Amino acid sequence: MKYIIIPNELVEKIKQTKFDDNNELNPIKGIINNKEIYYLPDGIIDNPVFEKVLADFEVCEIKDISIIECKYFDGNDIEILLTKTIVNNEETTIYLVDGKEVNPRDLKVKTILIEAKF
Repeated sequence: MKYIIIPNELVEKIKQTKFDDNNELNPIKGIINNKEIYYLPDGIIDNPVFEKVLADFEVCEIKDISIIECKYFDGNDIEILLTKTIVNNEETTIYLVDGKEVNPRDLKVKTILIEAKF
């Protein structure tokens, strides 16, 4: 799937632009090749509602992304792996730090994008 990679200097301008019926764009923060970026699906380029920022998108890069995954980190920036378990015959996902279950809301989330390889 293709995504628009937005230069950091355009993110705030795009976020603050108001469109018809209070539509807005909120670029998503992610990481690609160990670099923090912001992105949006490229389908918005064809949406006339967002024509106010189309000129801005001309300086953006379009990338073909094959995988988008969320990774969870504790306060020390150590990745927390998900643990799937069965509780009362139902599969559930838990987050363990040092053998203790933690609330995922207490963890930092990083969205990792991986480019398609041709």
